[in-house]
Amino acid sequence: MKTLEKEPKPFDYVLIDDTSRCSRKPQDIMDFIDIARHCKIGVRFVAQNLDTVNPQFDMMLQLHAMIDKQYVDRLSVKCFEGQMGRVLNGYHCGSEAYGYRSVRIADPASLKGGRQSGTLGSKLVIDEEEAEVVRRIFRLFADGESMLGIAKALNRDRIPSPQNSRARKEGSQWCTSAIKDILHNEKYKGLYVWNASYQSEHPKTGELIKVKKAEHEVIRLERPEIRIVPDILWNAAAARLARMQDRQVQRVQGGYNRATNRPYLYSGFLYCGECGQKLIANGLQGKARYKCENARLHRGCYNRMSIPEQVVAEQLTGILSTQLLVPEIFDELVRDVIIEVEATVLREKSEARRSELPELEKHLQACNSALTNLTNSIELSPSPSLFERLRERDRERVLLMEKIRIARDRQRVTITRELLQDLVQENLSELRNVLESNVPLARELLSGHLLKLYLQPNPDSGDNSIHVVGGFDLFSGSNAANKRVLLEGSSTRTLQQHPGFLNFVALFDGSHKEPCLFFEPLIELLGAEPDLSDDAKSPEEWAWLLREHLGERWDDSKKLGYGATTRCFRVHADLLATRILVEKVPDPATQGRGHLYRLQLKDDVLEKLTPAA
Repeated sequence: MKTLEKEPKPFDYVLIDDTSRCSRKPQDIMDFIDIARHCKIGVRFVAQNLDTVNPQFDMMLQLHAMIDKQYVDRLSVKCFEGQMGRVLNGYHCGSEAYGYRSVRIADPASLKGGRQSGTLGSKLVIDEEEAEVVRRIFRLFADGESMLGIAKALNRDRIPSPQNSRARKEGSQWCTSAIKDILHNEKYKGLYVWNASYQSEHPKTGELIKVKKAEHEVIRLERPEIRIVPDILWNAAAARLARMQDRQVQRVQGGYNRATNRPYLYSGFLYCGECGQKLIANGLQGKARYKCENARLHRGCYNRMSIPEQVVAEQLTGILSTQLLVPEIFDELVRDVIIEVEATVLREKSEARRSELPELEKHLQACNSALTNLTNSIELSPSPSLFERLRERDRERVLLMEKIRIARDRQRVTITRELLQDLVQENLSELRNVLESNVPLARELLSGHLLKLYLQPNPDSGDNSIHVVGGFDLFSGSNAANKRVLLEGSSTRTLQQHPGFLNFVALFDGSHKEPCLFFEPLIELLGAEPDLSDDAKSPEEWAWLLREHLGERWDDSKKLGYGATTRCFRVHADLLATRILVEKVPDPATQGRGHLYRLQLKDDVLEKLTPAA
């Protein structure tokens, strides 16, 4: 259609073989014809011998468009019935799920001269390489690993994602949505599900929306030959999914809203210092980390910092409480505000003296006299017109009294240094008291004072220090000068716009290491079974051995799987090295993309654990 509107006209006529080739929707065809007529371009449908110069063109075109639409609807029903017949006969219709390949079954009756001219349908066969990945996903999830952790583990081992294996898109990686789809796909337990949903196109935007069908329309067939995941593993993963769903339902029914019920003190205040994107806290509560979404999704930002939420809360609260929210910082600010306020008060009093206060009082006196006269007239001879004039005069009197009150108040404005200092002390003490004790109340108070905080790794140091630049409004919205205070021992003040507003720059340590939960259990396991040190094992195998060794002593609320043990070997390598010799070797099964770990107790540790003969 854009071509039709080009200037000069690229052509004078559009020839279309059939009305069905233009569109199957009558409204789309008529829109196309309207634009062509507006651009003075003719349209001719050859098969129907329809031309826009024909006076009956619109009526005949709509008739043919309706016939085309009916043909499409009937064809859709026939295709659906044919697909359903093939599914009921044991064949496959639809796209291939990860872990399967579709194989065509030839029709013997249509074989002529050794050449295939038709098929009975397609059947799903298991792709063993992908099926092993599916089983690994279910094992990790049943062991307590998160969907994001599973996706990261598969990407780390360079296992092709479903898009890579199907569309050969080398840049595609595993994500949580792909893991979620696999965990919910009932084909993996040998149950073939068909006709569970359909795609609905929005009539205006053309957006395709997936819509679930009613349960009685869904076809479910038992097909043991396509089973990939055993019942025990499927049931364990399904039970965890059900628990997660129940928790989410309870939170929603209890009024939880992620946008308004943020559990983190500084959520919504933190921004990336490089691209300006708001920092998002991802992860379970207690283990959440602030990251820049643009950097995480490779959208042109290279700020790769990842700061635990607990560290941000502790460090920023310490800066605000001990370095920023102290009276000494605000003494000079209060003095600047006093100067501006006194100048404002003098200006208001001068304007009040020059105002029309005497004139307003004179008008009020005249208005009161008029009201008295009207009241006397109504008592002698009441009439609707007199009542209306009385109401108008009364409204005028109320307006004059309000103007006089404002003018007199401007003359009585008095703000002292002591009043402002008391206000500052009250704000500071209230903020300090709630910062560490009441997150919802602290967020509410901070929203009136704390402005955007920009975080970025400190480029001048090789450690984990974070550069934070922020603003603090002392009087919550006052017109004040902009002061710039550089904490940590040095300061440079520059008067900019208005007193009472503070820009601050500070450094804090963004490093954080969680306590190692596997340190003592690993020492205990290696001491009890020294033979385990003979061979290198994958993190997943070490996790199974720890589970078997600890039994009921392990707290089920804490993860013990591939991701947890891998993080232990990577993050707590220095701690493990004090008691255990850790050797990291390439995993031949993954062609060197994954790693195995050989763990062996140091001699002095082993001697202490070995009882004397």
